[in-house]
Amino acid sequence: MDVRPSGSFRLTSVCDEDGRTLAIEAVYLEVVEPERLSFSEAPREDCHEGAVGTVSRTEMVFHSTIQTTGELGGNAQTGLECAFDRLAEHLS
Repeated sequence: MDVRPSGSFRLTSVCDEDGRTLAIEAVYLEVVEPERLSFSEAPREDCHEGAVGTVSRTEMVFHSTIQTTGELGGNAQTGLECAFDRLAEHLS
């Protein structure tokens, strides 16, 4: 992770049900330590037109435009919901 404006990071999401993976690459748009991180994921031909996320001390906001098949869109929604559930468990 290169945590600075225009720095990048990569992560791999893993599906609990079947082990499928999805690699994600994003660029930091804004870094205000320790208050806020904003980032943008580049568009991908295979699944979406890009995504922007902002994480602050009190709120996480993700905006995503997905132009894809119903199955892949459903997988993306399920994956985000699972990630947020895990985060809630970690924070409680």
